[in-house]
Amino acid sequence: MLALDPSRIARLLDECRPWLEGARVENVHQRLADCLTVSFYSPTAGKFVLLFCLHPRLCRFHLIAKRPPSPPIPTPLCQALRKHLRGAHVESVAIAPGGWTSEIVFTRNAQRLRLRFRVSSRRPELSLHEEDETTLHNLDSTTASPQERRESCEWPHDFMDDLSAGDFATGLPPAHAEMARDFALHEAGIRLDAQRRVLSDQVSRRRRKRARLQRNLERDLETARAGEQSRREGELLNGARGQLRRGMSEIVVQDFFDPELPTVRIELDPAATPQENIEQRFKRYRKSQRGVPMIEGRLARVQDEVCDLDELLEEIANASHIAMLTPLIPKVSERCQPVRRYRTKGPKQASVSGPRRFFSIDAVEILVGRNAKGNDELTLRIARGNDLFLHVASRAGSHTVVRTEKGKSVPTETLLDAAHLTFYYSLPDAARKRVQEGTVVDVDYTPVKYVRKPKGVPAGLVLLSRHKTLHLRVEIERLRRLTTH
Repeated sequence: MLALDPSRIARLLDECRPWLEGARVENVHQRLADCLTVSFYSPTAGKFVLLFCLHPRLCRFHLIAKRPPSPPIPTPLCQALRKHLRGAHVESVAIAPGGWTSEIVFTRNAQRLRLRFRVSSRRPELSLHEEDETTLHNLDSTTASPQERRESCEWPHDFMDDLSAGDFATGLPPAHAEMARDFALHEAGIRLDAQRRVLSDQVSRRRRKRARLQRNLERDLETARAGEQSRREGELLNGARGQLRRGMSEIVVQDFFDPELPTVRIELDPAATPQENIEQRFKRYRKSQRGVPMIEGRLARVQDEVCDLDELLEEIANASHIAMLTPLIPKVSERCQPVRRYRTKGPKQASVSGPRRFFSIDAVEILVGRNAKGNDELTLRIARGNDLFLHVASRAGSHTVVRTEKGKSVPTETLLDAAHLTFYYSLPDAARKRVQEGTVVDVDYTPVKYVRKPKGVPAGLVLLSRHKTLHLRVEIERLRRLTTH
């Protein structure tokens, strides 16, 4: 039912040809690493959207009546396709020899471009070519890294609801409506599995670490409780003090703690005096007595945490809809992020409160400075070189640092979350309540290693040797999610 074969491709092209030929490209959007949509306008068909999906298990193309939401910042590929296709008109629609590749020919300013979509169960491919067959851009299922595919596995659950309700297929040609309906629940299930897998992996990694700590604590507790044996040996040696001599490596004494009074062999330190051998036993005993309550308390906390992680894993496994996973994201962030202990260099002490701490929707840690001194402390002492630094452009404000892992880029949604926090906490307290939807602000961002502080400048002032600027349009709902604890 879900496979695209040459006959089905031909039928899809035949039905969409009257819609596409002569239509004008309005825009190109890419929400996911493996999914692209092209919006058209036709005087006869009105506005409609053509969906291309390169996911190996969801490979398809068909018309949809409603475009899925797109991220505010377009991907580099999306920007490139917009540059070539926006405003172009469709000249023709055809199927390439062999039957597995569909081709749409566009014309724009006398330039002819060919958009080809090759169907494959292993490596679907979408490519844009000039008339002389020069490849301008190419997107396939292997273009994005595994990390990027994991980070962009979720479509908004409200759009998934529309898919399931069939709103996306209203008024479409029969083959396209059938294709959309066939893939609707299958799409939701695969995206749900992907998001569930991302969260489960994070929780499982945390649980393995805590379980390993639990085993170590149990072993330490067993060792600490063995201190009682040291006390008994000390008492026996004290009773046999008259038999002890320096240089002895062992002694055989009667065990008065056992009703049967057996003899026991106790090893000695030949270099120590009799009194030192006795004191060694009692010292071990006192140390174990101090350690047992602390180990027991820590072990109890770790056992509770392991149980909580097991419950969270069960909640994730039982989620039957993406909407059920959304409230679990902050819980996963809270329980799976390691607690960082910030250390300062030099004689200056860290501020008592430290930076504000948040987690993005991708479970990435975001730190925001509270004041000028806190900004310096965060950027110059706490942040690492590959962490991402953000600051509102051309004005005073809070420093924001996004924690990053070596070799991994910051997800788009995390960048937007950090930019919103940078803007929000750069405002006076009274002004934060008056922030309006759609407010436009520029936020500069760069790796921390490109941030420097000249000598003698006031606290909080830094210089950027290189940076990029994000043109941010404020979303009140995003701010509410980030700032509501």
